[in-house]
Amino acid sequence: MKKTKKRACVELNLSERQINRLLLVYQQKGKEAFRHGSRNRKPKQAIPDEIKERVLKRYLSYETYKPNVLHFCELLAEEEGIKLSDTTVRKILYKENILLSLTERQRRE
Repeated sequence: MKKTKKRACVELNLSERQINRLLLVYQQKGKEAFRHGSRNRKPKQAIPDEIKERVLKRYLSYETYKPNVLHFCELLAEEEGIKLSDTTVRKILYKENILLSLTERQRRE
């Protein structure tokens, strides 16, 4: 069943002018036209990999005792000049499997 532009307007809740614009772009680019332009780009506010590596290196440098995340954030700010929230640092450490989340700890018991 072939759909008309009027039917597309109703189903997509768009004007006929928008439908015409979408069809034109689809004819030029194909399915790529409907993909978001920011796809496969790193977010502007993302923490650079270099900073993440410095955080990991610093945390792993503590051999005798490992500070808790809040204390570690304070140490980072004082010693390295890196100011990150405890949540951000925790996510970095979780991602590298240095810290285990509560559910992961319970699973291993």
